[in-house]
Amino acid sequence: MRSHYKVVVLGAKQCGKTSILDQVINGSKRKFNTNYEPTIEDIFGAVVETDRQTKEKIYFMDFCGMSAPLNIDAIKTYLSFADAFVLIYAINDKNSYVIVDHIKKAIDRHKDKRDMPIVTIGTKVDRFREREVDFDESQGWAQREKTRLFEVTATERKSLIEPFVYLASKLNPPQNKTTFPQLHRKTKGGNILGSLEL
Repeated sequence: MRSHYKVVVLGAKQCGKTSILDQVINGSKRKFNTNYEPTIEDIFGAVVETDRQTKEKIYFMDFCGMSAPLNIDAIKTYLSFADAFVLIYAINDKNSYVIVDHIKKAIDRHKDKRDMPIVTIGTKVDRFREREVDFDESQGWAQREKTRLFEVTATERKSLIEPFVYLASKLNPPQNKTTFPQLHRKTKGGNILGSLEL
């Protein structure tokens, strides 16, 4: 059993990465700041309950917003220590969606054969009148890219919980019970191993 997991959070600048983490982890009641202050690096620690009611300690690593062309060396560095990724875009910013697509493809290209959970979050659903990313388009993309997509708003903490519970559950899935037939080794004196059940 792992003592903790490291999750890298990536997306374009100003798509709401830090606001989401602050709200879901700290339950921040503060007003959203309209003056943008770019994040360089921030780490949020949390204990997240899975859908099986187990608790996982997760460190969410919030890095600076990315832009095109992507810094592939940064992606490779993140892959060297990440157990999972959360990719975030704003539904009212098509460019942030395109950047998430590039990030996802770069992760897939450089992750070798490692299997790691990747969750995608479309933010700012409260600004649906300004929507630039079609929901059906993003759902189709998520299915093709084999990532789970959630649409949320940082102003409603309840909407933020499901993606993080899903991620924690994927990081530590239930163990499959292996069933081997009973093993026996006969000797003159009888069965020295007895039955071995795993």
